[in-house]
Amino acid sequence: MPTFSPEIEMSLLQQAQTRFRILSETSVPELLPQQKHQIRQGERAIAQLLSQYERFLYKQIHRLCPGADIDAAFSAALKGFSKAIEGFNFATPFMSWLKIKISGALLCEKRKGAVSTIKNFKLTQILQNEIGISDTATFNQAIPQIQEAIEKLKDVERLCLRLFSEGNAWAEVGEAVGKSPDAARMTVKRAVLKIQIELGLVEAPKRKARKIRRTPAPIFWMQSYVRRSKEGKVVRFSGRAFDIKSTFQN
Repeated sequence: MPTFSPEIEMSLLQQAQTRFRILSETSVPELLPQQKHQIRQGERAIAQLLSQYERFLYKQIHRLCPGADIDAAFSAALKGFSKAIEGFNFATPFMSWLKIKISGALLCEKRKGAVSTIKNFKLTQILQNEIGISDTATFNQAIPQIQEAIEKLKDVERLCLRLFSEGNAWAEVGEAVGKSPDAARMTVKRAVLKIQIELGLVEAPKRKARKIRRTPAPIFWMQSYVRRSKEGKVVRFSGRAFDIKSTFQN
């Protein structure tokens, strides 16, 4: 979420909108030096806004297009981001307006088929080392099985595994899916374990039998009381009377 104040955000949005307006009204060869300066300011403002809302874009991608190709989905989200800035009227919160535009852009591209399911997952050297297959020839033979195992993963596991295999740091992987670096590392570790199980490299962990603690039932679940009588003490257990003199030898 934005770390700068609303006033700075409004100023950046105005600079970005000035850039869009100049480029739409004037051709590039006819730009004046002042207009070129305003365009550069607008580009810097767009870059600052994107750095603040990049994580929000990835969250929307993961929510609306789970399992999608991250490059195609992010390109579609950037189109929505540009439209949100260009058409913002400063009457509503920018976050709400941005969410509408990004959602529309992602769903539109999804209908067109531009945001497709990950099929050609990049099997990099990093992923090969993580799976534990040192021989390149053996790894190439197992590629169909690896891709089939990747398709069976959860969306968040597949996305984290892809970002990790591309060499991103754990902080970047976690930021893309809204997790901490440690949580992203554990997600990748679970995904790799599932792939190794599918390939037969490791055995599936056996679930430990749940120990049920059984407490032996008491012999008597009854109340007792003692009353005195002329004959002596009488003990009653659940309504049955026992003479202490005849039952217990003192």
